[in-house]
This record gives sequence, C-alpha cells and structure tokens, in this order.
Amino acid sequence: MIERTNGYKHRRQKCQEAIDLLEEYLTFKEEQKSNNHTDE
Repeated sequence: MIERTNGYKHRRQKCQEAIDLLEEYLTFKEEQKSNNHTDE
C-alpha cells in the first residue's frame, strides 16, 4: 500500500514537472513573439 502511494506521488511530481516545463516553454514562445513584433 505504501509503495503504491509513493508511486502515485512520484508520478504526480513528474506530471507537475512536465506542466512547469510546458508553461516555461509557452512563456518563452510568447516573449519571442513579442520580440519579433518589436523588430518589425
């Protein structure tokens, strides 16, 4: 039972890391878009 809980916790942490990475990437893309817009 304890092992299952730890596995679930670990999986959730991995999901959270993936979400954080995705949000960082999206923010980066938005900044790139803004930078490109100011260049024109």
